[in-house]
Amino acid sequence: MFKASNIVPARAYEDAKAEAYRLKIDADNYAVIFALGGNADQIYAVLRLLVMRQGRLTNLAATDGIAEYAAIQENDANYNVAAEFSAMLTALATTIDWISSAIPTSGGYDLMYQRSGTNLVPRDFTAATLGTLVGHLQTLSGMID
Repeated sequence: MFKASNIVPARAYEDAKAEAYRLKIDADNYAVIFALGGNADQIYAVLRLLVMRQGRLTNLAATDGIAEYAAIQENDANYNVAAEFSAMLTALATTIDWISSAIPTSGGYDLMYQRSGTNLVPRDFTAATLGTLVGHLQTLSGMID
C-alpha cells in the first residue's frame, strides 16, 4: 500500500509555519503603525486579522499527526514545537483579548465612530493610548522566528 496520508500533517505543518510568519509580519507592521497612534478602522482591521489568523492556526493545530511530524522535522531535542506553538497562540489570544476589552463601550455598543453629517468618522487614538497594544504586538512577533 502506498502511504499518501502522511501528506496531511506535512501540508498542515507547512501551512502553520506560513500562517505564523504572516502573523509575525502583521504584528510588526501594526506595531509600527500604532506606535504613532491609530484610529477605529485600523483597530478593527487588526482585530479581524488576528482573529482570522487565530482560527486558521487553531484549525491547523488540530490536524492529526501534526505535532509528531513537526517534532521529526525540527529534529532538535531542545526545541519543543508544541510548547512554542502553544505559547504563540497564547500571546495571540492575549493580544486579541486586550483589544476587545480596550474598545470603549456604552450599553453594549462600541464607541468607535462619530457622525459628521452622513459620514462616520473613525475615532482617533494616541500613541500613548495604544502603547499597551504595541507591546502586545511586539511580544507576539517575538514569539515567532
